[in-house]
Amino acid sequence: FIGRMLVALADVASIYLVFLIGRRLYGIWAGLLAAALLAFTVLHIQLSHFFAVDPVSTTFTLLALYGQTYG
Repeated sequence: FIGRMLVALADVASIYLVFLIGRRLYGIWAGLLAAALLAFTVLHIQLSHFFAVDPVSTTFTLLALYGQTYG
């Protein structure tokens, strides 16, 4: 249960990071659309229910991309 909770937190963080990247590059509406589309993606939801490494690596990749767009 702890692993599933950590992956779910990483999943929520990746949705927020997609919003921040979209907002930074194209505006607030594009950020909201990108975050909504990511939140309702079937594979994204499925991987967040299991203790998989993919959502965690996606979160760190998006964090690196956000650092590049912010700099």
